[in-house]
Amino acid sequence: MKKTLITFLIVLLVSCSTEQDKHLEDSLFEDSLAIENVNYILDGKTLKVDFLVSEDDELIVVENESSVLVERFISEHENYIEYHIDEANIVLLRDDLELDNYLKAIRNPLKTSENFSSRSSTDPYQRWHLELYYKCCYDDRGYFDWISACDEVIGFPCADGQEVARLKDFKNATLWSSLGSFQGCATYACIAQDRIYPFGDPDNQLESVLVRNVFARFYEHTNYGGKSIVLDARGGQEKGHRKLRQVKDGLFGRGWKDRISSILLSN
Repeated sequence: MKKTLITFLIVLLVSCSTEQDKHLEDSLFEDSLAIENVNYILDGKTLKVDFLVSEDDELIVVENESSVLVERFISEHENYIEYHIDEANIVLLRDDLELDNYLKAIRNPLKTSENFSSRSSTDPYQRWHLELYYKCCYDDRGYFDWISACDEVIGFPCADGQEVARLKDFKNATLWSSLGSFQGCATYACIAQDRIYPFGDPDNQLESVLVRNVFARFYEHTNYGGKSIVLDARGGQEKGHRKLRQVKDGLFGRGWKDRISSILLSN
């Protein structure tokens, strides 16, 4: 009996020690990681969610009551919209109607809902309105030219009239790899191997985006389909995401790195 009791106590002590060690390791692990806070705004309520930044620069959600509510909303709305006030404050919206109502509520409704629709042919959106990169952190070595799909071989290439169609369908290899000469421009051999980037099109290739003085909506599918995130830089602001891998698609899903397949510009 004594021998059995002693054995039981030894097992119990080892078990308790193991659990304490595990909690200590978890605590030390969390203490060693930076913490990012994101305020999700849903139906006028602010839900604070914390993320740990891992050693490989990924975000890991810290589960709490707020994160559960946010994840439930995301799981129930397949084509939800994230309106990014900034990197730490995100408004969750169910559909286009809620987006329109939100913009009216903040007294900044859209003037147009289609790319270039209110601009004359002599004043289209320019490169500086929207910058796309297949490298993180706005690395110039990974810049996608969406205005003409051409290299800057001679001078500075101008718009080829395909900007709307090109941004609407990142999978269209013809639009993103063409051969042409444009009025007022030199002739450019716009084929993929001649570009500064190694891809035939940017579908699911973007790692960072930057917008200026424009309303930009980024979609996960071509033809403005699926979930979307909004960067509203009207009024002269500059907004962007240096690391799309840290912009979460759902709290437990992967980031928006290599996810974007179409973009809608408005003002």
